[in-house]
Amino acid sequence: MHLKAFLISLSLVSYAASMGCELNSVRLDCVWEGTAPSCNAENLATSTTRGDGRILVRSTADRSVQSLFDNGYLSEDCYNAYGATCWSGHKSLWCRDPTAE
Repeated sequence: MHLKAFLISLSLVSYAASMGCELNSVRLDCVWEGTAPSCNAENLATSTTRGDGRILVRSTADRSVQSLFDNGYLSEDCYNAYGATCWSGHKSLWCRDPTAE
């Protein structure tokens, strides 16, 4: 029974994290890539772009989400959208690139 409750809560957290966030006044449409508990986001350099018009702006590969938030690198909106903590791997924050449109 406890496993079922855990899985339900994990899926709700994952759903909330996939809803997206606003990083700042320019980066309005951002999503975290990587799903807890083993977040398998790719190791890519910041500013990497991909075919869907998104650009990599933040990653928890070298800093925790808490550290990114505490040091002003994340908005409260994106901090809250992060979802569950990774037990392994990391998450990456991809934002719609306004210059690509």
